[in-house]
Amino acid sequence: MFMVRNTHTFNFVKFVICFVFLLFSLASFAQKYVSIGGDKGGIAFGNPEIYNGIRFNFIDKEQAEHQNGLIITVKSQIRTYNGLNFSLMSRNESISNLYQIEKKDYSNGIRAGLVNINGVLNGLQVGFYNTGISFKGNGVMLGIMNNHVQNRCLCYSTLNGFQAGIINTGYGIKGLRIGLLNIQGSTSFSLGILNIDNKAGLQIGIFNYVRYDKGIQLGLLNYRKENKKPFKLLPLVNF
Repeated sequence: MFMVRNTHTFNFVKFVICFVFLLFSLASFAQKYVSIGGDKGGIAFGNPEIYNGIRFNFIDKEQAEHQNGLIITVKSQIRTYNGLNFSLMSRNESISNLYQIEKKDYSNGIRAGLVNINGVLNGLQVGFYNTGISFKGNGVMLGIMNNHVQNRCLCYSTLNGFQAGIINTGYGIKGLRIGLLNIQGSTSFSLGILNIDNKAGLQIGIFNYVRYDKGIQLGLLNYRKENKKPFKLLPLVNF
């Protein structure tokens, strides 16, 4: 009797493994998917264009339009989403063209993975490398390296929120940055060993550099490019 039950259990496990392998094989084709539930909602295996619920896939070969819910993939490509995205690499491009962005093209939620590349994300990014290519965003970046750069039209972009990592970079960060190196930014508050900003409200570190005359520097050495000599480089405090 014991052997029969074990046999049944083993056969069931084999069936589940084969079924999942079949679904993932089907999902490997671009924009193809199998849905348990409805066409637009439920549990999906693959890469539906628009979906609500839980989605599993190996690699998204083409970018989907919009999804709400839980996303679990090795590599995800979704234009906008609301919910949780767990992927080794995730890419969210919200820019409709080089010079415009639609108001609806925002993603809200939590993204966790090794590499996170987003257009406009309001929420939390956790990863080894987080980067944003957007006009603006609100949220938190936690990683080894966090980067918020100019968008594709080379217009300055803004992140309102918080960056914490070994290296933090960004053209427009309105908020708090904590890291060993905080470089290439316009921030409200930078705390680190080396802080290099275009503009800064408050810098606290071993060496602080600011290009434009704004804010207060507290550190071992503080350099303000626009100050007159001999007040460009001062110890302890500069303003």
